[in-house]
Amino acid sequence: PENLENIFEPLYTAKAHGTGLNLAICQEIINNHIGTISVDSEIGFGTTFRIFISFAVKDESGFKITISI
Repeated sequence: PENLENIFEPLYTAKAHGTGLNLAICQEIINNHIGTISVDSEIGFGTTFRIFISFAVKDESGFKITISI
């Protein structure tokens, strides 16, 4: 839990071997696509990452609509 507030910071790692870049790169890509990433973690239960990205599609009449997944 004490690491969660820093996990998206570039070069932050709690591991002995690692660059600390993976989650920072993921967040940058998601942000560039007007999305969000969040994390919930509980010891003994696991960790969940949630990624939300909106995209536009055309409905039956040809109008663009935005959908978040």
